[in-house]
Amino acid sequence: MVDKNSILIMYYRDGESKSSISRQLKISRKTVRKYIEEHEQKTNSSQVFKHLEKGLSSRPEYNVSSREKVKLTCVDRRRNKVLHRTK
Repeated sequence: MVDKNSILIMYYRDGESKSSISRQLKISRKTVRKYIEEHEQKTNSSQVFKHLEKGLSSRPEYNVSSREKVKLTCVDRRRNKVLHRTK
């Protein structure tokens, strides 16, 4: 997993382009853009360097509300078979 701070430092301090960052880190350019845009929304653009110095970064937030819940019935069946064998 790529550290958001690394992306932000490469973009703001080192002046790397989003495409260059994505190639170097072997991640999607859309991911790089997303992390930069998230950071700019959370901070005032005039305070970017101040926040970078403090190491402002957060873990990615995933929206799981739209995901379909999966029930692992095959695992339950196997587990039950094993449990019945040991009794």
